[in-house]
Amino acid sequence: MAPDRHLDPLAGPPARCRIKILAQHRQGLAWHRRAGLCAKGSLFDAAGTFHRGAQLLDYFASVAGADDLRDKLRAAKGCFAVILDTERQLLAVVDSVRSIPLFYACQAGGVVVGDDVYAIQQKLGGAAEIDPVAREEFLRVGYPVGPRTLDPRVGQIEAGEFYVWDKAAGRGRVQAYFRHAHGSDTGKSEAELLDELDEVTSRWARRLIASVEGRTMAIALSGGYDSRYVACALKREGCANVVCYSYGSPDSYEWQVARQVAARLGYPIHIVDYGRKAWRATLGAPWFVEFMRLAAQRCAIPCIQELPACAQLQARQAIPADAVMVPGYGGDLQAGNYLPAEILAGRSEALLAEGIDRYLYRRLFTLVSAPIAPETKRAILGRIHDDTARFKSDDLPGFCSVYEDWWVRHRSARFIVNTVRTFEWFGHEWRLPLWDNELLEWWQRIPLEFRLNSALYRRFLFARLFGPLGVAFRKPDFVRLPTDQAQRWLPAAAIPALRWLYRRTLGHYLRARRDIDAFHDAARILLDQLPRKWSLYDFGNVNGAVGVWCDHYGL
Repeated sequence: MAPDRHLDPLAGPPARCRIKILAQHRQGLAWHRRAGLCAKGSLFDAAGTFHRGAQLLDYFASVAGADDLRDKLRAAKGCFAVILDTERQLLAVVDSVRSIPLFYACQAGGVVVGDDVYAIQQKLGGAAEIDPVAREEFLRVGYPVGPRTLDPRVGQIEAGEFYVWDKAAGRGRVQAYFRHAHGSDTGKSEAELLDELDEVTSRWARRLIASVEGRTMAIALSGGYDSRYVACALKREGCANVVCYSYGSPDSYEWQVARQVAARLGYPIHIVDYGRKAWRATLGAPWFVEFMRLAAQRCAIPCIQELPACAQLQARQAIPADAVMVPGYGGDLQAGNYLPAEILAGRSEALLAEGIDRYLYRRLFTLVSAPIAPETKRAILGRIHDDTARFKSDDLPGFCSVYEDWWVRHRSARFIVNTVRTFEWFGHEWRLPLWDNELLEWWQRIPLEFRLNSALYRRFLFARLFGPLGVAFRKPDFVRLPTDQAQRWLPAAAIPALRWLYRRTLGHYLRARRDIDAFHDAARILLDQLPRKWSLYDFGNVNGAVGVWCDHYGL
């Protein structure tokens, strides 16, 4: 468990504690209110009872303070955000992956908590401020490090944490109740682990089915394994109210595999072509800037991947208006797919010698290729160190645990999972089945030897789900990029030069064939909207272009 992180207190207890709660976003998921309590989302409790709407308020109604809240949270499985105004404390909590963001700001005499940074800035008054180091982080990796936003006056509650404002003392602090870290080895055999994962999969699938209460579930089906995992788990449980959709380039393997998987499972599928016409219609839509404002919140580059698909599905009336969107985000992360490639290359000692701080910077801060001022780089490394130094990282298990914890709290929570803002924008509820806490906690007990290269995960998928259901299609060889492969055998200092060369030669072609993330038409359209002339070669991928667009428009 991570230690509490105390924030700077105000100058002495205020004579009267002023508290302002700004819970206002109602797209897709509505806030429910009762005296002193606001809640949004849904969860299952320890007894397996589902809580949504007024029942969610009932679940948290008995909370009198931080200790009560922590007990409630440790028993919950779901996606939610809650704000409680108790006699002595104001409490604000996000779930284990921060699927519904909350923010806070201390001001003379009190605190402001809410779900919209811009509204909080307005309540604080004065001109919006910019942290120059956080801005550089935003542009280079997609988010500020730690609990910061771009405005130094406003903080965000990170995944698996809650904020406590003590009314008498006039100060706030953050407490952790869930950490994305890997602990002790279960000591079980591979066969036993496969059986356990089979059982865990059945349980999360049944919870998912129960939570939608008979409504249609819509799955974004790709050529990869995570979304197929969700579809197959539902099929195995006999779920028929499923519709699939797929998107990207007709030349990619995504379409071909998605069609075959849907056909074998007997689920209907809708295909959306992500050509330049589709991107122009989406990025030029009158609502686009407002959507980006909702998704960015001064703390994250929005993921625009689902936008054209959801817009076209709505225009075609291809899925019911009350359909629940069920993406397959995160399965490969929990299973070990993002563990450092250097481990497989036998370079663990070099990895540990480099240290977690410099490794994170080298590996992830690559969205723009422009040089960085030495003092800014030192400041960023200092912030990374402050964030990671709380945890042990001087041996390989600890190093990997801290790296994956960082990946979840930063990239997964603020970029990948934040894609659900797209579903909300089009009026849909959503679920995150592969972020079910039981599944997360199960993977946290699995040792490195079974998670390297996602070995156990892939054996399970093909032996227990894909094979029996006739969808055992494997990814083509070009899925793993040359730059990813090179990390296994090239010195770390050579990787930036290789990335530059790759971007200027085969990178765009291979990425377009490889997956649906490298939407270069979208990047070109966004860059054309900016006064400065940018080249695609200035960015590591399309998200770098999205970042400079957001920076220009002050989002």
